[in-house]
Amino acid sequence: MTIGLALLALGLLVGLVVLIAKIRVKKVSVAQEHVKLQLAIDNLAQQLHDAHLSFRRGQAALDSLAIGVVTTDARGSVCLTNDIGQTYLEGRRADALVEKALSEALSIANNGIEATKTVSLTGPPSKVIEVKAIPISEPELEIGAVALIEDQTATSRIDRVRRDFIANLTHELRTPIAAIGLLAETLRGEEEQVVLDSLTQKIVNETDRVDQIIDDLLELSRVELDGSPRREPVDVRLLLSSVEDQHRFKANSKNIQIEKTDTEAGLKLMGDTGQLNRALSNLVDNSIKYSDENSIIHLEAVRGKTHIDLVVKDQGIGIPKADLDRIFERFYRVDKARSRATGGTGLGLSIVRHVAANHGGEILLQSREGEGSKFTIRLPEDLEE
Repeated sequence: MTIGLALLALGLLVGLVVLIAKIRVKKVSVAQEHVKLQLAIDNLAQQLHDAHLSFRRGQAALDSLAIGVVTTDARGSVCLTNDIGQTYLEGRRADALVEKALSEALSIANNGIEATKTVSLTGPPSKVIEVKAIPISEPELEIGAVALIEDQTATSRIDRVRRDFIANLTHELRTPIAAIGLLAETLRGEEEQVVLDSLTQKIVNETDRVDQIIDDLLELSRVELDGSPRREPVDVRLLLSSVEDQHRFKANSKNIQIEKTDTEAGLKLMGDTGQLNRALSNLVDNSIKYSDENSIIHLEAVRGKTHIDLVVKDQGIGIPKADLDRIFERFYRVDKARSRATGGTGLGLSIVRHVAANHGGEILLQSREGEGSKFTIRLPEDLEE
């Protein structure tokens, strides 16, 4: 009996030891699985972090673009956009027209057809916005579409100026050349000396006009190509006096008085004397051309905190508000007939603008039709040599 109990106890002990061993093995296995699971979770978290970081980089890159970007899925739902694209999607005020064009272009692109739409906004300010939508696809799989929204205002303006320049240059040269040809034909067979003298003088006048156009074109090209002009100390008082002297005779012929305000002694700026003289001369010449007799032209220099203003103010015919934005373009004229009668080429103000830009400054204009104009060449006072 005792032996049987001992054997039973021994059997139970052995079974308990085996059970404990199995439990320990299972614990080790569970611990290993737990470690594996944790590693898998950590790996997935890192992948999610990397994916999020990659998305943020992509979004930041899209937001840095100067154009709007909008992408849609195959159902036409917007799935990605940048800041500019989001602005047009919201379609506030005038942008509502762009939003409509964007929606239409994306709808076409989602059907697998590239679409381009141009929206002209009258403003102010006026704008030209181009929307281009392109299908996104892989072989046998339609993914969606992407739209690019770009402000083409500057490009459109440059194209218009270029077209106008070519058209105006052609017209400006053709007119006097045609007149010369006609006058030369009239000279044939003419025997009366008075008529011959008159026709000859008209030919000379038309030739001078062509010469003036060519001279102004060459001057404009030189000013544009010079970029940064020669740097030398320019005595502002002497500059204004020189410009006044150059135009005194022409002003007196119309009984126009040029009033030059006393300029601070020793006032100087760094720049190209020749270019600055030409710019001021163009402004004074224009004021004389477009002012009535017995009027006054004010010529002065005003010192600011960091700049010097060279000012020409007249009591002339003024400039209509609609023409103010284009008045500095090549060959642009408010009144073409009067400009030809006064001998203008339409290049003078363009030269003024480029001279101001070359000196790190700007040209400002205040004008009211029928009351006169005030042109200000604003230049930085302390330019490094």
